[in-house]
Amino acid sequence: MTDIDNYQAETVGNRLYFPKLDHEIIYPALGLSGEVGEFQEKIKKIFRDKSGQFSPQDRESLKLELGDIMWNLVSCAETLGFKMSEVLEANLEKCASRRERGKVQGEGDHR
Repeated sequence: MTDIDNYQAETVGNRLYFPKLDHEIIYPALGLSGEVGEFQEKIKKIFRDKSGQFSPQDRESLKLELGDIMWNLVSCAETLGFKMSEVLEANLEKCASRRERGKVQGEGDHR
């Protein structure tokens, strides 16, 4: 089992092929949306073609897509100078605060 910060450190070595763009965030940010789209497309087809029945092969394929999503997410965090443990902790604190204040429903990051 890999912890998230070790995973993040490992992804840095796999970022060697990032193309030279105006900013480092562009490639993983676009990759993140693309990979989420691929994940959603697979889910759609499972419901369209298989009545929502997930085969072991479907589950394995989705696991690999989730890995691609994570790689791009972690690359975005790294580019912005965040450790993923820091991002996850901030999210847990935000969710706990919303729950305590009764603001789980609604819109906006700072509700």
